[in-house]
Amino acid sequence: MLSLVSPASEVAHCPTNPNAAATVTSLAAGRHTDRTNATRVLIVGVAAFGIAYLGFTHDTTNWQILLPWFVLAGIGIGRVETAEHTAVATHAPADIRGSAFGLLAATQSFGYLAASLVAGILWTAFGPSWAFAYLAVAMVVAFVILLASGRQPTVV
Repeated sequence: MLSLVSPASEVAHCPTNPNAAATVTSLAAGRHTDRTNATRVLIVGVAAFGIAYLGFTHDTTNWQILLPWFVLAGIGIGRVETAEHTAVATHAPADIRGSAFGLLAATQSFGYLAASLVAGILWTAFGPSWAFAYLAVAMVVAFVILLASGRQPTVV
């Protein structure tokens, strides 16, 4: 029998949707940024993404097994996006702040495109575990670069 519900819509409506975690986390990430700095919030977000991607390397269709990884991905979204926007708002001069946010959006879009292209090729050629392993490695590299950047979080 033909199902009227596609797998994509099942994921969008199931409790594993990471946007719920991102919504809740964004508020806490903003408060954390106010108390420390955007770099610390970004580092935690990148770590959450890395762990989530590593979890997604396990091949399963059971959403209960995937739930923690979706929640961690949502935490990553909430923290990384908050930190990125805070950094632009804090450091961009007022007269070009709009352009700075435009550059951030363009950079994010290009990054999503490039990562999706590589992950899609890996998924097609070798399976989803390889795609998510690639993304996890990318997060480890980002994590190390952020730690090595030398920015020391400060407490306000």
